[in-house]
Amino acid sequence: MNNRHLKIALLVLLFFISLSLFAGVNRQYIVPVDESDNLMDIMKSLYIESGLALPSSTAPYSVAELQLMTEQVKVEKLNSISLKQYSYLLEKLQSYTKEIDNDVLMDTNSKISLESYAHLNTDYFTERSDWVYDWQEQQKLFNMDVDLMANDIAYSFVNIQLGVSEHSYYEDGGIDFGTGHLSFNIPGVDNISLMDINTDLSDRAFLAFGGDNWSVQAGRDQISWGNGISGNLFLSDNLEYQNMARYTFFGKKIKYSYIASFFPFQGNYVSDLEVDSVTSQYDELVGFSMFTAHKIEGRLFNRLGWSLSEGNMFVSKDGTVDMSAFNPMLSYHSLYYKANCNSIISADLDLTIGSHFNLYAQAVIDDLVFPIGESKTGSWSPDAWGVLGGFRITTEKEGYQNLTTFEFAYTTPYLYMRNTGDTNSEQEGYGINFIVALRKFDQNGIYFDEQYLGYEYGGDAIVFNINNKIYDRNKWSFETNLFLMLHGTFDTDTTWAPVGEATNRTEDSTPTTYNYSDDGKNAVEYTGILGFYSSFNIADKFEVYNQLDFVGIINPDNVYDSDSSNFEADVQLTVGMSISY
Repeated sequence: MNNRHLKIALLVLLFFISLSLFAGVNRQYIVPVDESDNLMDIMKSLYIESGLALPSSTAPYSVAELQLMTEQVKVEKLNSISLKQYSYLLEKLQSYTKEIDNDVLMDTNSKISLESYAHLNTDYFTERSDWVYDWQEQQKLFNMDVDLMANDIAYSFVNIQLGVSEHSYYEDGGIDFGTGHLSFNIPGVDNISLMDINTDLSDRAFLAFGGDNWSVQAGRDQISWGNGISGNLFLSDNLEYQNMARYTFFGKKIKYSYIASFFPFQGNYVSDLEVDSVTSQYDELVGFSMFTAHKIEGRLFNRLGWSLSEGNMFVSKDGTVDMSAFNPMLSYHSLYYKANCNSIISADLDLTIGSHFNLYAQAVIDDLVFPIGESKTGSWSPDAWGVLGGFRITTEKEGYQNLTTFEFAYTTPYLYMRNTGDTNSEQEGYGINFIVALRKFDQNGIYFDEQYLGYEYGGDAIVFNINNKIYDRNKWSFETNLFLMLHGTFDTDTTWAPVGEATNRTEDSTPTTYNYSDDGKNAVEYTGILGFYSSFNIADKFEVYNQLDFVGIINPDNVYDSDSSNFEADVQLTVGMSISY
C-alpha cells in the first residue's frame, strides 16, 4: 500500500470513529418500498385534502424525508378522520427513529409468515408467475431484520430470510406451482423438500448515511420512481431488488435524486453474443451492464408537481468503463456512443384540484424522431415511447379513509427493446435495451431472471386499472382492483431488424412473429383480473390477510388457435398470517 492509499484508509477510519463521538437521534431508517406504499397512500390523501400536489414519488425514502413531508400537511384543513390518520403517520415514523447515546445501537425484528394458495385451473396456471399474488409478493416463512446505527447519520440494514426457493416452483427446479389445487410457502410441504430452501438469504442489505435534508445509500434494495398503481414507466419495483448506489437531497419544494444500478452483462445468458453462457458457480462472468439515472422534482404554486428523469444504460463486454457515464449532472444524451450506451428520458406531472381530486401523468421516450431537425427518411430506429396517467379521488367516511384511483397506460411495441445488433459493434447480435436480469442460484445451478427495468408489462401494451382502497390506519384495510390489459406479441425475447433505406417510418417494422423464442405468437392477448385484498391487525404484532382474484385470459401466450377455445380462467385464493416479535 502506497502513502496515498494509506492516507485514504486513515481518513475513512477516522470518519467512522468520529461517528461514535456524538449522541443524537437517528432518522436514517430507509423505509422498504412495499411498506412506504401504504404510508404514502395516507400521505397522498392528506396532501390532496390539504390542496397540495403529491409529495415526492421517488422511493425508497428515509424517515427524515417522510417527516419533512408530514410537516407540510395543512393540519387546519383536515377533518377528524384525517387527523387520526395524520396522528398515526406521525407515530409510525417516530417509531423508526432511535436515540443513540455515544454508542452503536443494534436492533432486530423477526417475522414468521404462513401462507397457503388455492386455485381451480391446474392445467394452464401451473407456474408461480401465473398467479396475481406472485413470487414478488409471497412472504418468506421466516424473515429477520437487523438494524445497526451509529450517531445520527449512519445506518445499516440486512434482512435474513428462509423460505422456498423461487425456482423450486418450476418444472426444472422441483415442482410446478399450481399443478395441484393447494400449495404452501413451507419447505417440506407439498412435495417441496428441504433442498428447496431459498439460498438467496437477503434481498435487502445496505449501508446508508443521511441528515435532515440528504440521504446516501449503497447496497441492495428496491427502487420505484413514479405515482403509478399498475407500475411506472421509468423505474418500477417489479424487480425483487437492485444492486445499486444512490443519493438524494431534498427540501420542502425541490428534490434531486441519482442512482447507479448494476446488472449482469447480457452475454452471460444470451447465446447470440458469442460468449459462453453462465450456468454454474464455476463459469466466469464477463462484462457488465450499468444503469445510471438522475431526477429533479418539485412543486409550483403548491398544487402542481413536476419531475424530469433521464437514464442511461451503459454496457461493456470487456469491462471498459467511460467514467463520464457516472457524471450525475451530465445529460446522457450527449455521450454519443451507441455501441456502449442507450439513454431514456421521462417526465411526470400531477395536479391537485380542490381538496379531493388529483390528476397525474407520466411520459417516457426511448426513441423518437422529432419533426424539427431530424429526418424520417432513411432512419432505422422505430419510435419507442409510452404514456401513463390517471386521477385519484380521496374521501372520508365515518371511521375510515377512502382512496380511489383510475389509471390508463399505453406503451408502443418497441419501448425498452433494441435491434439485433447488426449496426452495433459492441453488442453484435443483441442491441442495448432496458431488459435486465437478476442472477440467482438453486440446486440446478445459475439462472437469470429477466424483467423490464421500467414498466412491468413492457412495450406493446394497453392497460386500464381501477383501484379502490378503504382503510383505518393500522387496524384494517380492504382493497378492490380491476385490471384490464391488451398485450401484443412483443416481449423480452423480441428484437427488431432494420429494413434499409425506408421512406416511411412505418416500414421500419419487425413482423409480430420476429421473436427469439419462436413460439408462434400471432395474436393480441386480452387479460382481465378482478381482485379483492383485505388485512386485519388482530393484535399489535399479529396480522391476518387474504387475496382473492378472478382471472380471465383470451388468446393466452399471444397464440390464437382455431381448433381450441382460446380462453383460460382461474380463481386464485391466498390466505396468510404473520407474527412479528
